[in-house]
Amino acid sequence: LPGHGRSSAPRVEYTATYFTDVVEKFLDALDLESVLLVGESIGASIALALAARRNPRLAGVVALNPYDYAAGIRRSSPLANVLFAVMTWPVIGSVVVRTGTKGILRRVMEGGVYDRRNLPSDLIEVLHTCGKLPGHADAIRSLIRNSQSWIDARAAYATATMPITLAYGNHDWSRPEDRQANRHILRGARSVDLEHCGHFSCLDQPRRIAALIRDELSRAKGGVR
Repeated sequence: LPGHGRSSAPRVEYTATYFTDVVEKFLDALDLESVLLVGESIGASIALALAARRNPRLAGVVALNPYDYAAGIRRSSPLANVLFAVMTWPVIGSVVVRTGTKGILRRVMEGGVYDRRNLPSDLIEVLHTCGKLPGHADAIRSLIRNSQSWIDARAAYATATMPITLAYGNHDWSRPEDRQANRHILRGARSVDLEHCGHFSCLDQPRRIAALIRDELSRAKGGVR
């Protein structure tokens, strides 16, 4: 995704629509068909948004802990609540996001896993390094400022008609009412609860997630790549 990993970070507003458009163009550029799109956090919200568009390249979606509710990561810990609030402030926000240490990053990330041992040190190293790449600090601030766009995008979920698996860790940042709202909108979706699992389900329960993906592959119509 733009502004993530080693991708470039263009000077744009990082809204839900922007990310969804980018992934849609990516599928078009590679001319992919019968795709099972698996996403976690905002990746899950992007996948659901593309399902809502009834993108013809998709055969199904696995949405893991979609990030489409108020406060988001700020719910993970008191430290994250303060840091991500300050990041939106003029001037000082830019300083804070650019001067974060690996120790602070680890503490924030620990709020997203059920078991801290599931958060590899080399992952923290990579995330910290990538966060220092040109434009990435501005990208994360823009993403935080546009958090409402992910909430607004939920309204379109109801138009999705393809096979969907909606999975939540029982220690995800979302609240019961957030999960129930999505389950209500996505009436035809398969709903899965992941025990001993936080927001980053692929770290806490990788084998369970792999099993979900295999199940959805067999459930999706028309064959999936």
